[in-house]
Amino acid sequence: MGKVKHCLDDACTRYYITDDNKVIIAPRDVCDTDVIKHRGKNPKSMSDFKARFNLFMANVQKTYAINNDPGWKEGDDATL
Repeated sequence: MGKVKHCLDDACTRYYITDDNKVIIAPRDVCDTDVIKHRGKNPKSMSDFKARFNLFMANVQKTYAINNDPGWKEGDDATL
């Protein structure tokens, strides 16, 4: 795996894309219905989130689904 290039949160899931074009999908422990409103780099609206997510997925070569959110930040090594 590469380093985490971008992170996106929705209410119940975190999406990580690595610099080697892999996506890791991780469920959150607890859903947070206000997550889009109060995260610094996250989109300000659901339409912006969807646009970023579609851009995210356009470059994906491989997708991984994991059971627990590792809590990575941008720049962290994505090791499973």
